[in-house]
Amino acid sequence: LDTWGVGMKVNDLVVYNGWDLDYGAEIGIVIEMIDHEVIPPVYRVLWEDGEIDRQYEDDLEVINESR
Repeated sequence: LDTWGVGMKVNDLVVYNGWDLDYGAEIGIVIEMIDHEVIPPVYRVLWEDGEIDRQYEDDLEVINESR
């Protein structure tokens, strides 16, 4: 049985999964968990350009975890 552990928290810094920070990957901050019952979980992300959107957990990579 596969289960999705909620692997991200509010205030984690993220990039799109697979993007390279050395080549212009945009950094975002998780500002809200929208739905943890959906697989994969959905988060609201504030990107450095000011855009806010919803992203699935498997589309994001944590680069700096909040404590």
